[in-house]
Amino acid sequence: MVRHQPLQYYEPQLCLSCLTGIYGCRWKRYQRSHDDTTPWERLWFLLLVCTFSLTLTWLYFWWEVHNDYDEFNWYLYNRMGYWSDWSVPILVTTAAAFTYIAGLLVLALCHIAVGQQMNLYWMHKMVLVVILAFTVVAMSAVAQLWEDEWEVLLISLQGTAPFLHIGALVAITALSWIVAGQFARAERSCEYSLKRAHPS
Repeated sequence: MVRHQPLQYYEPQLCLSCLTGIYGCRWKRYQRSHDDTTPWERLWFLLLVCTFSLTLTWLYFWWEVHNDYDEFNWYLYNRMGYWSDWSVPILVTTAAAFTYIAGLLVLALCHIAVGQQMNLYWMHKMVLVVILAFTVVAMSAVAQLWEDEWEVLLISLQGTAPFLHIGALVAITALSWIVAGQFARAERSCEYSLKRAHPS
């Protein structure tokens, strides 16, 4: 009589599947990994953080100069010859780009928190590069053509500094849990490696 081995049952991990699926298009269990993130993917994470910072600055700038939107539209009217309200499309595009980048950054931090290997999907990488290039070009153009408005940003930062300081404290406190978890995970893996290397 043949005895069949019962099939192995895997508990469904819906949150983890969504996390790795949205960030890296790795929806299947066998595609996930707890290995260390490759240096190339760490570079992409650094680029993601830089893009987040730049888009946040650009969004904050564009939000703060809302009183001077007409001046900006007049400038473009004199250059192009027809009138259009360019401020709203720029603001909406910037807000959408910032939301997208912020979502990717949250997913990346969640990967770090749960110990999953980061592997950003190639389409996300392309969109990330496009957003970074657009933001750099837009900020450079405004710095050359409308440089007086950067003073408005500095004055605004002086007024909102206490709130930004509180927000930064909350963000650093939240990130400290992730860093502490990484240290604990690294310590456990070192202890496990030592026990395997020197069994008692």
